[in-house]
Amino acid sequence: MLSRLVLGDIEKDYCYLKTKLFELYTWQTGSSRTVESRRLGIERLLGDLNQKSRDEQVECWRNIAELKREFRNWFKQYKDLLQRVGLVLGAKHNEQRRDFK
Repeated sequence: MLSRLVLGDIEKDYCYLKTKLFELYTWQTGSSRTVESRRLGIERLLGDLNQKSRDEQVECWRNIAELKREFRNWFKQYKDLLQRVGLVLGAKHNEQRRDFK
């Protein structure tokens, strides 16, 4: 959920910059150094946002993989504990049955 919010913010910023870049395309290429400088700056920022989006997605999948690994470890420990409890309770149950005979 948090990752979706972050990716949504990145997407909003990307759309805003893309709009600003399209507005600069009305100027002829090379007609003004200021426009060219701004265009290059916006293109650089768009590339940075793309990288940020990819990094966020990769980090999200890493977190999911780590959570699944932790879940498997905890579940294994839980099963082992249930097995031990079953052995202990089973031994007590068998002792009680022997006492009645």
